[in-house]
Amino acid sequence: MSTPTAADVTAAFTNNSLDIKQDAVATCVELCKEFALSAESLAEQWDVFAMNASIQVATIDSLGRFRAMLFDQTNKRAIKRETKETLKGKSMVKKEPLASVYGIHLPTVHETPKKRQASASFQSPDAKMAKASVFSPSSFQSPPSAEYASRANAGEVVDSFNTSLKSQINVDGVRGDAVKVECIHTDTHMSMSVIPLSYRDDEISKSNVRIIMHAGAANNFMYTSMSDRAIALDQLLVDFQTRMEAQLAIDCGAVGDPSPSHVTVCGRIVCEAPEGKLNASVVQLEGARKYCGGQRVLLDLSQVPALEAFPGKLVAVEGIYNDSRHPMQVKRFIEVRSLFPEPVPFAVTIANDTAPVRIFTAAGPFTPHNDPQYQPLSDLIAVAAKQKPDVVIL
Repeated sequence: MSTPTAADVTAAFTNNSLDIKQDAVATCVELCKEFALSAESLAEQWDVFAMNASIQVATIDSLGRFRAMLFDQTNKRAIKRETKETLKGKSMVKKEPLASVYGIHLPTVHETPKKRQASASFQSPDAKMAKASVFSPSSFQSPPSAEYASRANAGEVVDSFNTSLKSQINVDGVRGDAVKVECIHTDTHMSMSVIPLSYRDDEISKSNVRIIMHAGAANNFMYTSMSDRAIALDQLLVDFQTRMEAQLAIDCGAVGDPSPSHVTVCGRIVCEAPEGKLNASVVQLEGARKYCGGQRVLLDLSQVPALEAFPGKLVAVEGIYNDSRHPMQVKRFIEVRSLFPEPVPFAVTIANDTAPVRIFTAAGPFTPHNDPQYQPLSDLIAVAAKQKPDVVIL
């Protein structure tokens, strides 16, 4: 068999729809010489190797791994051939010594040949993995912590930085651009909801945050029942409609009430099918229970040029709803003004900068594994409420 040339290798790879780098063709020619392969045979074996190794293009590096595989296969074939030749030349018959003396032929007894251990493949040996005994996932556990309530170093100052700024801090003073917080509660066991409000006053963006504590039975942190979620979502929709009526200076209609004239309604985007995928033909509007008992109407969005919607989005819609048997013809979606305060101009920020900015930073976890009431987080909030920092970072 003649030795393949570079042109033969390139043609073989092209016929098998395989990609090869130009500088790797010479390596393929050397492989053909080393393993006595034709160009077509080399291309076919490379195709199988590349498919198993998820290789797209034959390069010099990938051909090095391919050569190791060919060398391994050659060694295995040589071992099998040597084993067969050994078994041929070796007698598999055992004769009894005493019987052979008297010329008595006993039945032959064949024995199973022992398997010969294959030699190691032509590649670098795998590194032995050291068993991790200290920091392995199975052995590493959180150190046992003492009871949080019985700790002796509560409130201890470990280190201080820029202590000279303490004299410039006025706890009772409030910056001009500070966020005002209103907290309403009637019981020690309560849930909490945060409602941001914003308005403009003398070209200075101010903001209020109302924190409403809902009194009731003892609640578990990080757990909300399905009924509580429904009540909270409905209250958000009611507050949204109230703000939209104040913004537009109109009274919004109830979702689901037919009207021959244009009406403006507020609601939540939902999908017609409970588990369906939202598209333009299955978009429904759900109203608040307070105004319409949570009724839903199908929306006709053919006259709306573009819409960004997702299930749960609160929107204000203007359109015509003549008949309850047909979808509501939507004319437009009313733009909603941002509920969060607008960025304060830099000049105003400099003018209001009369005191250093105080920042609280705390790292979790915010409760021990044996305290589901989040007592450390409650203590942190109490300290923040007392010292009134500008920013709290958790």
